Amino acid sequence: MAFWTAYDGKEDKDPKRSYRWVLQITQLGAAMGGDVTHGSGNDTSVVWYAKKCDKPTFSLSESEHKYLMHTFYFPGKITWNEITATIVDPADPDAVSGLSEMMENSGYKIPIRPAAPGTAANPLLETVGKSKASVALGAVNLFQIDSDGAVVEHWRLNQAWIKEVKPSALDYDSEDLSTIDIVLRYDWAQLGDSGAVLGATTGEGFFGLEGGSS
Repeated sequence: MAFWTAYDGKEDKDPKRSYRWVLQITQLGAAMGGDVTHGSGNDTSVVWYAKKCDKPTFSLSESEHKYLMHTFYFPGKITWNEITATIVDPADPDAVSGLSEMMENSGYKIPIRPAAPGTAANPLLETVGKSKASVALGAVNLFQIDSDGAVVEHWRLNQAWIKEVKPSALDYDSEDLSTIDIVLRYDWAQLGDSGAVLGATTGEGFFGLEGGSS
């Protein structure tokens, strides 16, 4: 696209649009009782009931040095900021139940009774762990697409886990669909090469991770 009004051929591209996107969380569909087989007729890893989702963002800390009346700034460490995905609870499948199961799979257990530790795993003493929480959530991919349904931007959240689940309030004055805000924490995000899906090309995406299997 050379200019806003220059549409001279089939290769002209529309600007990216905020409503053309697809969220994929592989284990959310499984927790809600669906089939997460890629390429199947009903791939429930696609969160078709998603309403809104943040894109990954990062912040760079800084250190400053003062000399007389001057201040000099030096970049420090990078931190990837958590994102929030808002989904509608379709009831069938039941999103609240699915998210609760994912938290159980992360290691959360209701305290039943005290137990003495031993050398073997004990479910009475189990707690949430990062590995379990990341596996329970599965792969998180955010695709931005064009008018033909082709991917124009692909983000992957690496080692993501659920930090917060917040269902919408009940309100007699509201006719809105019930929603759930899911806050995700992750170690870093990877952005695919322009117009490419991560794992589908041999080139490298941004932020230094070679494309592998998704």
